[in-house]
Amino acid sequence: MKLRPSAILVIALLTLTTRLVLAAPPGFDVTTTTFADPFRGASALAYAPDGTLFVVEGTDFISGPNTTSIRVFAPDGTPQPNFLLTGDVPFISPSGAAVDLAGNLLVTDNQGDTLYSVNTTTGAKTSFAFSLNDIDDVAVRPGTGEIFVSDATGGGGGGIYLVDGISDASPTPVVTGLEFAAGLDFDPDGNLIYQNAYFASGFLTEGEVFRLNITETGSGLSFGASELLA
Repeated sequence: MKLRPSAILVIALLTLTTRLVLAAPPGFDVTTTTFADPFRGASALAYAPDGTLFVVEGTDFISGPNTTSIRVFAPDGTPQPNFLLTGDVPFISPSGAAVDLAGNLLVTDNQGDTLYSVNTTTGAKTSFAFSLNDIDDVAVRPGTGEIFVSDATGGGGGGIYLVDGISDASPTPVVTGLEFAAGLDFDPDGNLIYQNAYFASGFLTEGEVFRLNITETGSGLSFGASELLA
């Protein structure tokens, strides 16, 4: 998620007994929205090209209820009517979101192991990719529109995948051998930035950030080596 000085910084907070007061960074405004259910805070955020912000609520995937609507904020931070999801099943445990070049909202469902495409006009929700065990995040490459997802399987089975077209049952592996591949984004040159988390000791996790160098060719994208950034 990239923020520009003209954008609105939206903070989603759980309902707590202590109020958290945040100062806006220079050039930003702050809009606060409160989620009454502690299991339904913001799980994933995505900006449309016009600055509209989509907020996907989290769920208590053990006891529900599952997510059946998306919160919407105008570019100036004003809350808009939620749009209801239709088709397929509700989100069980949404974890990542992005907007594709066609304006559809892409959402990963970690417990449903599926990437969904949501029409932001009608709310129609359809399966997009569905063969990964622990899908985590999704990112759309600026300009060219390729869709990448991360898989947090663990045990060396995690990775980064390129989703090739609608209803892709076999996404193309781009980076393999990771543990819990997580957040995705792109740098200004169109290279993929990704996180890889792992258990350092017991259940104590640590992580690293990598850049996957990408070159545009006449036939698509060419992937170079991953470079450790942090």
